[in-house]
Amino acid sequence: FEDGRICATIPQGEALPAADEVIDASGSWAVPGFIDIHAHGANDHDTCDGTAEAIHGIAAAKVREGVTTWLPTTLTLGHGGAARCL
Repeated sequence: FEDGRICATIPQGEALPAADEVIDASGSWAVPGFIDIHAHGANDHDTCDGTAEAIHGIAAAKVREGVTTWLPTTLTLGHGGAARCL
């Protein structure tokens, strides 16, 4: 790990190098960031709020869920409402 991120892996069966710290991750999963392809909102924010604060609030909640990439989606709105969200 470097700066809280996995920077390298070791093939199964290969000898482990000496380490300053050993993390027992038995029974755990290490996965890449998830992708949410349909997100209306989170954390009491909605993409239709149409504000940077809402987008930042949703993004912060998504990261806590393990989502590193997400696609903001709107609800069914008239033209004026959809334009405000963009």
